[in-house]
Amino acid sequence: MSDIRDRFFAATRRRIVTVQVPTIGDVLLRSLTSDEMRAFKDSLTDERGKLTKRGDNFERLLVAQCVCDDNGNRVFADEDALSGAFGEVDGAVIAALYGACVRHTNWRSDPDWSAIEGAAKN
Repeated sequence: MSDIRDRFFAATRRRIVTVQVPTIGDVLLRSLTSDEMRAFKDSLTDERGKLTKRGDNFERLLVAQCVCDDNGNRVFADEDALSGAFGEVDGAVIAALYGACVRHTNWRSDPDWSAIEGAAKN
């Protein structure tokens, strides 16, 4: 039984994959830790569980969280996704990156905001 425990707690290495994105070519994506995923989810709603501006931009923010350089460091800051800079990028690029990020992080592609909103209300 300790074997599964050992393997579970050893799963701390960030996974990096290369994805092919239309018009821009290869892009590296990093996985998110459990703490990063929780903090990201928490940042999308206010204290009453209502989606914030961040929540309205979660696709762009997930892309910003995952796109990385060769060392696994983020390429984009959250502000890049929120400032409107991503709005000028070809929609097919954002859509392809978002889909790849969802698959790589195992993020729910259709988030159940009611669960997040309900938890915030309690």
